[in-house]
Amino acid sequence: MPRSPAPFPGYTPDVRKTLLALVVPEGLVLLLAAVLVRWPAALDAAGPVLAFLPLLVPAAGLLLAWRFDRGRVFFALLALALVDRGISWAGVAGTSPEAVRDLAGVLLPVGLAALALLPDPGIFTAAGLRRALALAAAGALVLVLARPETAALTAALAGGRVAGALPGAGRMGDPALAAFALAFVLLLVLTLRGQTPEARGFLWAAAAALLGLAAPAGAGAAALPADGWFLTTAALVLAIAVVESSYAMAFRDALTGLPGRRAFDKALHRLEGPAVVAMVDVDRFKAFNDQYGHAVGDQVLRMVATRLDDVGAGGRVFRYGGEEFAILFAGGRLDDVRPALEGVRAAVEAAEFILRGPDRPKKKPKQTRRRRGTNRVAVTISIGAAHRDSREPPGAELVAAADGALYRAKEGGRNRVRIAGERAARTR
Repeated sequence: MPRSPAPFPGYTPDVRKTLLALVVPEGLVLLLAAVLVRWPAALDAAGPVLAFLPLLVPAAGLLLAWRFDRGRVFFALLALALVDRGISWAGVAGTSPEAVRDLAGVLLPVGLAALALLPDPGIFTAAGLRRALALAAAGALVLVLARPETAALTAALAGGRVAGALPGAGRMGDPALAAFALAFVLLLVLTLRGQTPEARGFLWAAAAALLGLAAPAGAGAAALPADGWFLTTAALVLAIAVVESSYAMAFRDALTGLPGRRAFDKALHRLEGPAVVAMVDVDRFKAFNDQYGHAVGDQVLRMVATRLDDVGAGGRVFRYGGEEFAILFAGGRLDDVRPALEGVRAAVEAAEFILRGPDRPKKKPKQTRRRRGTNRVAVTISIGAAHRDSREPPGAELVAAADGALYRAKEGGRNRVRIAGERAARTR
């Protein structure tokens, strides 16, 4: 599972943004599903449609996962579909629905966590074939153990002290609760560390699966019981994760987490009315990269991106390419934008970027002192900005004007802001 870039020295995560990213949109989808399942009249009204959802939603998700080569999601969707069909067809296949549910309660969360943690194998690969065989083996094991002849073996999976004392546990047994608890811990850690749509999708899919397998008998609609409803919701959450991941790859920069060049061009194309565009360049970045290496250069870019993201004045920050960023102030006025740009320039200059020696501790100590082999590196940026009102040329020429102002800022000594069309130098 890909992780988000390591933070630069002194980085403090935005807790509010992290929590929001954890919930939206998958958590809201599950919340809506939980509300609807308690409103049987609304579900019964959509009876003909509901009957096909357990087939249509996983099929759509599998198609998306195949199209974008998302092996993890592909096999997770297959696992959810097998569980749902296994419960629905239990009587026909000669198996016990409750036994299938109890076995799935242990195997499904373990499988989802394993798929999320292991590298993505792709679909039509040797590793993908091994996962498909493991999935088939798990399904065969359920068919064997869920028969009436082996009821004594599966009885140990039902009930238990914890399940009996826990409100809302429904038909879950202690082994299933333990398996889901372990899966939730692993998936939550993975989601918080990686902050990727796919990791978040697995977390909420596991939550939906838990609600489905714990749902009391008779809950939901006649056309789609609660267990099928929530397992279908889990499949929908994973399908959304594929779309979110694909969008992030196309419109978001993987290194900094900012919207990328394509997102900037799209926003610029939609621009109407007054606006300010600022182009930002990290001063002497090539020399810095050559001296300290690309890994440290990447940390510098992430630090600059974080400072720029706090620009204020309604500015939206984009990674334009290389060491260059763009800030778009839709409807912005120069009187408001200039102080904001000066503020982020000063914030980058004041940021203490420390290169520690090879003996640095893994965790930053509470009290720091200058150590031998420790260097403080100055990082500065130059900014060029251009303004237009509704009567002036379109966005492409606005960017060109801002680029010209940026060139003058670098020619004038760097670490300063220049506004296109203004003669007066505005420095620190």
